[in-house]
Amino acid sequence: MPAIRIRSPQEFWSGSIFGFFGACGLWFGRDLRIGSPEAMGPGFLPWMLSIILLGFAAILFWRSIAIEGPKVERPGLRSNFFVLFAIVAFGLTIERLGLVIATILCVGLASLAARDMRWKEAIALSLGMAVFAVVVFIYGLNQYLDIWPRWQ
Repeated sequence: MPAIRIRSPQEFWSGSIFGFFGACGLWFGRDLRIGSPEAMGPGFLPWMLSIILLGFAAILFWRSIAIEGPKVERPGLRSNFFVLFAIVAFGLTIERLGLVIATILCVGLASLAARDMRWKEAIALSLGMAVFAVVVFIYGLNQYLDIWPRWQ
């Protein structure tokens, strides 16, 4: 019997991550009542999402064996740092600075992760995302969020 050869490491590791989270979801939700689609229990959504993740994992594992693909690139510390920093900054500033400024700050910081992003593009993206966030969350979903800073 020939050994299984992984031809696409990116697909393999993506499948591993999906499989891990799918298995964890099933494990941690094992004591929750699933119910049925007509009468969903508290474990129905976690169970369904876990099954879907495991399905994606199976597809990715199959693809990693069947299709030739690229190797996994080394992660860039710069991009990881700026994306994580942007998320933390958004969480720390949303209450005091409001949705618009926190979104502009978050997208601006995250745009520093890309080496090829020009400052005009970053500004346009930040402003566009701020408008999008206000339209979706304030007007579309009727969320109670301060749009602008509260000066106290």
